[in-house]
Amino acid sequence: MKRKQPMEVIKLENRIEMFKLKRELSDCFHMDPRGFERSIAITYLVLQLKKNSYINFKSGVKELCAIIDDEMVRSFVYEMMNGIEIAIIKKFFDFEESVLIDYIVSSKYDYFDRRQDDLTPKSISQLALKILDIKNSDEVIDNCMGMGSFIATAIEMQSRAVYYGVEINALAAAIAKIKLSFNGGSYYVVSGNALDNNFGDKKFNKGFTNYPFGMRVRSVLEGAEVMERIKAVCPELSRGTSADWIFNYKLCEMLVPDGIGVAIMSLGGLWNTLDKPIREAFVKYGKVKAVIKLPTRLFSYTSIPVALIVFGRSDGAIRFVDASNEYEEGRRLNSLSEQNIAKILTALNENSDISKIVSIEEIAKNEFNFDPTRYCEVVEEIVGGVPFETIIKSITRGAPLAAKEFDDMASIVPTKYQYMMLANIKNGVIDNELPYLKEVPQKFQKYCINKGDLLLSKNGYPFKVAVANHSANKTILANGNLYIIKLDEEKADPYYVKAFLESEQGIAQLKRISVGSSMPNIGVAQLNKILIPLISIEEQRKISLKYQATLDEIELLRRKIERAKDSLKNIYSALSGEDIDG
Repeated sequence: MKRKQPMEVIKLENRIEMFKLKRELSDCFHMDPRGFERSIAITYLVLQLKKNSYINFKSGVKELCAIIDDEMVRSFVYEMMNGIEIAIIKKFFDFEESVLIDYIVSSKYDYFDRRQDDLTPKSISQLALKILDIKNSDEVIDNCMGMGSFIATAIEMQSRAVYYGVEINALAAAIAKIKLSFNGGSYYVVSGNALDNNFGDKKFNKGFTNYPFGMRVRSVLEGAEVMERIKAVCPELSRGTSADWIFNYKLCEMLVPDGIGVAIMSLGGLWNTLDKPIREAFVKYGKVKAVIKLPTRLFSYTSIPVALIVFGRSDGAIRFVDASNEYEEGRRLNSLSEQNIAKILTALNENSDISKIVSIEEIAKNEFNFDPTRYCEVVEEIVGGVPFETIIKSITRGAPLAAKEFDDMASIVPTKYQYMMLANIKNGVIDNELPYLKEVPQKFQKYCINKGDLLLSKNGYPFKVAVANHSANKTILANGNLYIIKLDEEKADPYYVKAFLESEQGIAQLKRISVGSSMPNIGVAQLNKILIPLISIEEQRKISLKYQATLDEIELLRRKIERAKDSLKNIYSALSGEDIDG
């Protein structure tokens, strides 16, 4: 009797065979733009021929493909194999069926291809599946299924449910069907527009969607059946609205009344102004149960952070979870560990250090902003706080000056006109070395700053704050990345407000209203609502004088440091040639 080989040896042999198979496929298709698809097609075709003991290589490719029962898969394989020589197909018959299957199941686009129809990260699928809690009798829809990675993971966790998938990319849909054929379970895959009724009026218990990021309504308007229905719900829908919300609406539409859906969306749609009307509509109709902010670098094709949005009955409140710091760091990619997933699931059910249940009334006060950071960050109570807008005369942005316009206006000789950019605020003080302008045209004069104006960075972190203190004979034009805030100085001293905004409490409030991940952005409406502790103007001026004295001290020390640096540069030249020992 033949002795069974140890498991470690078998695994090693499989790895060696897999390496050989990948090398052979690479040699055949490495210069082919459809190399990945052809690799799947040829390995699947060979596998079917081997299973059916079909070795008549005198047949053409079409006759060989006829052995595949499924019409979608057969068409895909024939399209990919058409023009491929039979001799190339024969090369792969020496590989074991198990190796061919392992290749098909584990294959994915190369990391550097950054193809969004590749796969949903498994850890995100696992989190979504834990939220969905799929039961034996459930029927589950994956709208925008890509190559079927979510359904494959779902079958591993619950094989007795019935799964349905829709994918607009016919090649990806066929590959999904091929991959799922090795997973067992019940599934139905169609190639079609995810916004159409691909399964008629059928409704599902659970749903998932991972649609393309960054699309706008204008990109999906043509031929989409859902558009007229969503316009009836949200008449303010514009062509610039994030298509995320159209896909979200379609997912909700496909669910039974008590169904649950999970969508992956980019963060912009959670807070941007264009999408406010449609967010409001979702809240009005009680469709959003929870929003979970996830970490960066979870996807192979983008480093941006994303959110999971959970749809179902909201019961007058939405649970927000800021899980942006819950991840296992990897060399290229981050992932969600079992511990991370467990913490997120707990946060979905109770208030915690990363989660909070928020009433619809509070969400409305925050302009229907769905960014979890807005609600989950603990902000110290502001004693005697008043809304910023109550002590402001006006807020304007700086000039929307194009680079060419600046070049035309720039002067190489000193003039009384200067231009101030965000970079000119250094250590809380406006730089003296501002670029000169020939003049400030009439159309830009409303963007000039006056002495005593408070200047605040609109974009980026850390936030920069300064008070204009230039002489009356200068005219300074502010850049568009700055807010020019004219305070009611009978109520608030500019340096007092600056001191507060630079304090821990002030920074926390600015961070809370900022949106965006790579480049935080502060909106005027949100800035107006932050709280400023309003003490008497006399007490404010005491703090202001102390603050300005400290600024003067910093400036003196800075000048000393600059002089010392200049001395360092001259030490060698001053002493070289002298007899240092003597």
